Amino acid sequence: DEHIKFFLESIARFEETEKPVNTGDMVQIDFTGTIEGKPVSETVPEAGDELNSQTDFWMMVNERSFLPGVSSEMEGMSIGDTKEIVVTFPEDSRHKPLAGKTANYTVTLKKIREKMLPELDDELLKKFSYENVEDMRKEFRSELEARVETENRSKREEEATNILLEKTSIDLPESQVQEETQALMYSLIDRNLKRGVKREDVEKHIDEIKDNAEKQAIKNIKLDYILSQIADEEKISADEEDVELNLKRIAQQDGQDPEKLRSEMEESGRMDYLRSRVRNKATLDFIIENSKPAKDGILDKIIGS
Repeated sequence: DEHIKFFLESIARFEETEKPVNTGDMVQIDFTGTIEGKPVSETVPEAGDELNSQTDFWMMVNERSFLPGVSSEMEGMSIGDTKEIVVTFPEDSRHKPLAGKTANYTVTLKKIREKMLPELDDELLKKFSYENVEDMRKEFRSELEARVETENRSKREEEATNILLEKTSIDLPESQVQEETQALMYSLIDRNLKRGVKREDVEKHIDEIKDNAEKQAIKNIKLDYILSQIADEEKISADEEDVELNLKRIAQQDGQDPEKLRSEMEESGRMDYLRSRVRNKATLDFIIENSKPAKDGILDKIIGS
C-alpha cells in the first residue's frame, strides 16, 4: 500500500488553491534573508545569491526544504501573508558557508498549488497496464523483493571485497597504479564537468581528486589480482553469454552497434579486459555463494583465517 501511495503521488497533479498551506503543497514565495541585520550575501559572500533573496520562487512544502525549518513555519499561511522566520543552518548543512549560522528570513506567500492524487480506478490501472489492484500489488511486491535482494547482494559483495583487501598483501606495479589512477582521474573530472561543476572549481580540488583516484586505483588493481588468483585455483572462467550481455550493455550506453564495438574492442585488446571483468565478477559470486554458513566458509579458507 505504501508503494501504491508513492506511485499515485508520483503522477499527481498540482492545482492552484486559496486554502492555507499544508505539507505537500507547492508554493510560490518572495524571500529576503539577513544575518545580524545585514543581507546574507554581504555577511557571508560565499553563500551566493541563492540564499540571499529570491522573487517568484517555487518550493515544495516538506521536511527537505532548502531552508531548514521554513516549511513547518509556513504551514497555515494564506496567500498574501508575510512572515518572519528564523533559520538555523545545521553544522552539516549542504550550504557549507552558512553551517552553524542563524539567519532571519522575511517570506511572502504569493501562490499555493495543492497536490491532487488521482483516483485509483479501472481507467488508471489500464493506462499503466494493470489488470486490477491486486495485479499492481503483485508487481510492486516483486519489484520490492528484487530491490531488497540487490541491496543484500551488494552488501555481501562489499563485505567480501573488504575482507579480501584487508587480509591480502600484494606489491603492485607502480606503472599500473599510475595508469589506473590517471584513468580514474579523467573519469571523475569528466563526471563532475557533465554535472555542471565549473572547471575552475574542479581544478581547486585536483589534489583531492588525485588522492582519491590513487586510493581507488590501488583497491581496484589489488582486487583484480586477488580474484584472478582465486579464479585460477578454482578453475573459474568467463561465461561467453555474460561477456555478450556486458558487451551489448556497453554498446547501448554508448549508442553503438554491438558487432562494430566488438571488432573495435578485439583490435584494441579491450575484449580481454572485458572477459577479465566478467571472470572476476563470477569469482566474487562464487566466493559469496560459498561463504554461506552451510557451505563451509570458502572465504575463510581463501584468506587462510
